[in-house]
Amino acid sequence: MEIPPEIRTRLRNCEAEALAILNDAEGLITDFNPARVDFRVTSSSPLPLMPFELQAQSLTFIIRYDHLPEFKDFVAGRHPKTGLYYLNEIDKIRAALNEYRTIFFNNKDGIYYGRITNLYQQAFLAEPFEASMRFAAIDANDVDHSADFLEHLKSRKKAIQHTITHSDFDFIFNGVLQHSDGTHSMRMVKAYTDGSLAYTLLKNFILAQGMKEFLREHYRVINTLNFPTMGPL
Repeated sequence: MEIPPEIRTRLRNCEAEALAILNDAEGLITDFNPARVDFRVTSSSPLPLMPFELQAQSLTFIIRYDHLPEFKDFVAGRHPKTGLYYLNEIDKIRAALNEYRTIFFNNKDGIYYGRITNLYQQAFLAEPFEASMRFAAIDANDVDHSADFLEHLKSRKKAIQHTITHSDFDFIFNGVLQHSDGTHSMRMVKAYTDGSLAYTLLKNFILAQGMKEFLREHYRVINTLNFPTMGPL
């Protein structure tokens, strides 16, 4: 099925805008190859490495991150009665963005990326939950790169912050998906009726997937520090 050229152009522009934002954000990340290091966690204390409350919060983050949706292909389908074109995956995109909301937008949530990343920086800063705990990033030659790796984690956080700043997440979550905040009412009505809402949702879902990648090394740290694995049926 041939999609009208004006729709193809808008879809390409939508993707290009998102990728440009992510490219700028990626430029903020310090030059460090995380694959060169493994994590070493040591403790001389018989107590748990962290309180159960923090551990449970971290595991909740791991579960959410593990299941954040990702899509690569989107299709513009033609309505059989009207002949107009709509994004076939619009419902999936709406549902997927809601999954990203808790981590990347809701700063009151315990697994909000700002809180969860600050929590684990303490382990690298020698200010652990228990004074006897040590968390280090070590290479194959047993060299400690913890300071450089911590700066790398911080720069990834800046990349996420940059992406959010240049996104439409406030409008999407407070004007479209969760409720219709008064400050977004006019935009919501216009975007819904002129067809631009689908492009906005698509662009910001591409941004959300990019932020998931920026957060991947934090996830790796959190997954390492949390020893329990999910039990089988």
